[in-house]
Amino acid sequence: MNLNSVLFSSAAVGGKSSGAVGAGALKKIEPMSIVSPAAQNEWKLTLKDDGTIPGLNGHVGFNASRTGGAADPVQPGDQITITYGGAKNGGNEYVSVILKDASGNILYYGHLANDSESGTDVPLTIPADIPAGTYTLDVFAEQCNSGTQTDYASNVVTGISLTVAGVITTNLLPDGTAGTAYNQTLTSNIPASAMPVWSITNGTLPPGLSLSSSTGAITGTPTAAGTYDFTVNVTVGTNTATKTLSITIAQGSTPTPTPPPTPTPTPSGGSGSNVYSIWYEVIKGHGQTWAKGSGVPLAFTAKRSAEDDKTFSLFRGVEIDGATLDQAHYTATAGSVHLSLSAVYLETLSEGTHTIRILFTDGHAEGRFLVQAAPAPAAVAAPANMTRVTPPQTSDANVPVIFGFGSLLLLALAGLCAVVWRGKRAR
Repeated sequence: MNLNSVLFSSAAVGGKSSGAVGAGALKKIEPMSIVSPAAQNEWKLTLKDDGTIPGLNGHVGFNASRTGGAADPVQPGDQITITYGGAKNGGNEYVSVILKDASGNILYYGHLANDSESGTDVPLTIPADIPAGTYTLDVFAEQCNSGTQTDYASNVVTGISLTVAGVITTNLLPDGTAGTAYNQTLTSNIPASAMPVWSITNGTLPPGLSLSSSTGAITGTPTAAGTYDFTVNVTVGTNTATKTLSITIAQGSTPTPTPPPTPTPTPSGGSGSNVYSIWYEVIKGHGQTWAKGSGVPLAFTAKRSAEDDKTFSLFRGVEIDGATLDQAHYTATAGSVHLSLSAVYLETLSEGTHTIRILFTDGHAEGRFLVQAAPAPAAVAAPANMTRVTPPQTSDANVPVIFGFGSLLLLALAGLCAVVWRGKRAR
């Protein structure tokens, strides 16, 4: 037998003579392995039937081509169309396809049609897991016999070019939590050997996360909750694949603040019977009352029981009713610790008793103060030597004055007459 008449063995293409591959589907070819001598009957030859083998009708004149955008790149899972003619009819007659990589390695095999002499725009589905790259399709007509019978095939229509475009295969990114490390790698069908470059072109990643341009890994610790949409590109040469993705970051749990130290006396110095303890106390300001609207600050002084010169250097903050007070609302000066609460802040407190805690690195001093409502404005009283006078109902504004003056004059004359009359009787 002339070796040129051997097209390929069925073992090399995954047992293609069984006819088990559906029309339009490609079966992935596993790498060839050595067949043991005891299993030699598993091999089956496919011979090129060009009409020169006696007794055969011959698979002569077969032709095929890609139609409908023959030069267009395709994506994994897409369909292309093949038009063919000159095939043989029969239950075991197929039109088959081999997909080869750029190095000529057979990767996939499948049937386009069965028992059909010709076909127009017959669909062929590109494998969904195929890497990006350049491929060729070999199309041929073949007779797939069962058992140990030899298969026969037509001439092969070779070199139908096929370019598979790069695509980003990541469709969904998992959620994250603020304050918790995040690590997720984007994927594509572009081989790592092609050295693809990843980038963000629109939108932003969550704050605290970054994208590796070489690996596509999104890593870091997110710092803010929210949903962040962005567009990611992966590029090889002049070819770019794009996809819009999003990451949702949930709010992390709020850590429980460390409580202030318990103000219990702590041994601090001395020896033997002279050991002394340290504590803090409010020596000025405890129990005072502050009235809303007064506009004056509220002063306190805290002191250390020993080594008072250290008091101010150990001061670390203020709490009002158990809540940390912002430094903008008070001033602290040395000399023990002189503390002044601003009137603006005091106006925000409710009426009633409040607790102030002056905090130090080794204890605290505690006091209380009362906030009262602003006093009501005092009523304006009339002077004691004045009475209200109701003017007479007249249009002449001078009447009250004239009337008053005349009355005084009459009273004076009456008094004078009385004096004169009493004088005459005395004589």
